[in-house]
Amino acid sequence: MHLVRGGYVHGQQWPDSMQQLTGLQRLSLGRNWLCRLPYCLTSMQQLKDLQVEENQLSVIFADIQHCSSLTELNARGNCLRQLTPALVLLTHLQTLDVSENQIPFVPKEMCPM
Repeated sequence: MHLVRGGYVHGQQWPDSMQQLTGLQRLSLGRNWLCRLPYCLTSMQQLKDLQVEENQLSVIFADIQHCSSLTELNARGNCLRQLTPALVLLTHLQTLDVSENQIPFVPKEMCPM
């Protein structure tokens, strides 16, 4: 599913129907000027591939742990300054791209990844 790819999601308002997409496996939200991830992601437990590159994300909240099937997370080119330790709870995560951000170090909790 591509949601307004390359556009601007005004006011970060997400359709209520997105919470019903519990079987969604791939979501591409890159290049949308997002400042935060939509909370409705927490209901997407089948989500395997999340593309949020080149937005304005400053943080990935611990709620990301509810996306327990996630195997790929692309958050390249955002404004991230740190990584949430909750990422280690994503036991299926194989690819994490946080390049081109402002992350000075990797938390020690993430070193076993």
